[in-house]
Amino acid sequence: MRKLIQIAIILALLLLSAGLVSAATEIGVTIDGVQVGFDQSTGQPFIDENNRTQVPFRQALEAFGATVSWDQGTRTATAVKGGVTVQVPIDADYIYRNDRMIVNDTAATIKAGRTYLPIRVVMEAFDADVYWDSSTKVVEVESKDIKRYNYDLSKYVKLGKYKGMEVAAESITVTNEEVQDEIDYWLKSAGTMENLSKGAVKKGDIVNIDYKGMLDGKPFDGGTDEGVELEIGSGQFIPGFEEGLIGKNIGERVTLQVTFPADYAYSELAGKKVAFNVKINSAVRYIPAKLDTEFVKAYSDFNTVKEFKDSIADGLKKEKSYDVRGTLWDSFVENCEVTGYPEKELKHEISAINNYYRSQARSNFIEWQEFLEMNMMDQAVFDAAVLEDVQRQMGLEMILYALARQEKLELTAKDYKDGILGYLMEDGFDSLEAFESAYGESYEKTVFGGKKFVELTLLYDRVTEFLVDNAKPIK
Repeated sequence: MRKLIQIAIILALLLLSAGLVSAATEIGVTIDGVQVGFDQSTGQPFIDENNRTQVPFRQALEAFGATVSWDQGTRTATAVKGGVTVQVPIDADYIYRNDRMIVNDTAATIKAGRTYLPIRVVMEAFDADVYWDSSTKVVEVESKDIKRYNYDLSKYVKLGKYKGMEVAAESITVTNEEVQDEIDYWLKSAGTMENLSKGAVKKGDIVNIDYKGMLDGKPFDGGTDEGVELEIGSGQFIPGFEEGLIGKNIGERVTLQVTFPADYAYSELAGKKVAFNVKINSAVRYIPAKLDTEFVKAYSDFNTVKEFKDSIADGLKKEKSYDVRGTLWDSFVENCEVTGYPEKELKHEISAINNYYRSQARSNFIEWQEFLEMNMMDQAVFDAAVLEDVQRQMGLEMILYALARQEKLELTAKDYKDGILGYLMEDGFDSLEAFESAYGESYEKTVFGGKKFVELTLLYDRVTEFLVDNAKPIK
């Protein structure tokens, strides 16, 4: 009986508010925070039978800044912006982005003589972010160039100490010896190889030897071999063996008195004194290149020896600081306080996660309730988990952006492009165009999280490098 009464009350309220229903259920669209105007002449957005929002094509895309055209012969609407061309055939469950097909779960349509597009798939083809605010029934579109958290973040985060954080000196400082070792490696790699049949053995030579090990005057298992290649100074053999060959002549037979380490893997030899009878058959010596302007220009992008040495030092410092960055970032975050979350972004991120999981369920032909049950949760538990996850991620993002802005570390368009190119070069691509040619889409499209994730990664690299540069080295 109580349930019937509740239903009756709901129906009565619906009937009483019938005059307000049409206004309350109108769907709005904002692009980069600006409301798109729709009226009777342009047509109004609506939700189709596939639960997708359809909006008037021309009105929405022109508000987005695209150039719009219509081909009556193929019944295809086209929008062009920023080097991207999106074609939307009517009544087809796909669109084209620069001639690449993107399959969709609904189709563009013509209604009352006006062309309507499924706004999410079309705007995402332009690399825009699309959010649905169910409470206000507004589709919010953010173009790829909009600045994230485009306001003062101080009312949401309080930054802690980030300059002078203590870190072990050897983990971020580079010695002259380390720089020279790296330069020597370059010079050796670019040098020439000389085969030796006479002369004294030096450190760095690769010798060819025969040897026979004796324990208490008798050969022992594993102690004899012939034609072995050994780089002197590599530490490949037990202590004293390689050092004992330095200064000995090629072709000479020598006897080396050495002791196996106490922790040697074979216990029967651990700590034992043995003698090795060694014949030095031949040797190969690398003659390193000379460090001069000609070498620098041939093997690097620099023009002077100083620039080359400085780049080596910078590279070693970056390598050393890589592991330290995470530690410094964690310490910095612990010193910060998140005092609130911007409502708009919070709703956006919650909507994005909800859309993602619901899309995953649909693509696997699973009803949403069934999806929740499979994951042993109800809607309330799911919503709470999403909120917690979003707040944690947003807190880290706001801290990152707040410090970047305070220290003027934000990314320019060139920084962003150069950063992506740096990632691609590590994978063997020399340009963004080469990557797109190989994969048929932009780098951001292949990365989980898209442009936002790439931007955050690049900004994190820049901010953590700043933390390392401003850390206090201690012994």
